[in-house]
Amino acid sequence: MKIPDNKYLGSLCKRGHDYKGTGKSLRRRVNSECYECHMTNKKTYRKTEKYKTTAIEYNQRKDVKKRKNDWAKEKYKVPEYREKLKLDARTRGSEYRKRPSVVKRVAEWEKKNRKKPDVKARHKIANHKWSLKLTDAYVRAHIIYKSPLTRKDVSQGLIDSYRICIIADRAVRAADVALKQHKEKVS
Repeated sequence: MKIPDNKYLGSLCKRGHDYKGTGKSLRRRVNSECYECHMTNKKTYRKTEKYKTTAIEYNQRKDVKKRKNDWAKEKYKVPEYREKLKLDARTRGSEYRKRPSVVKRVAEWEKKNRKKPDVKARHKIANHKWSLKLTDAYVRAHIIYKSPLTRKDVSQGLIDSYRICIIADRAVRAADVALKQHKEKVS
């Protein structure tokens, strides 16, 4: 049986918390308090109104906000943490979309708006216009989707170069379609 460094086995506490059938209580070295009693007291205290107001006041202090902000910035610099956040965000999004209430709401919206062809047409036109304009945002999103680069890695020069590539690619595709149509007419 392994006992943590900051705890020890002592006499049985008043509440009778027996640690793994030893007949003794697991006690904290800090103040010799029974660990189980400490945890129950902590849980009950956190439910009180005094704790909630104190916690809110503490978190509103400028020095606390700054310390937490600095800590978050330092933690975000670690690549593994950033990847974990991205993965968490993706899984949260997919879990959200699988919720029965969300699925029901989306189904109701589609049922109500399916009969309206203008809604679907508007979405299609908006997406098509956005892709035709080749705005910086569209090209940046295209680069990020197709490569392992992040938003910070994408410079304006890369966006301009990639825009030219997209235009050339579209021209080649249009020429292929025109050639196929011409062959169909001839034969």
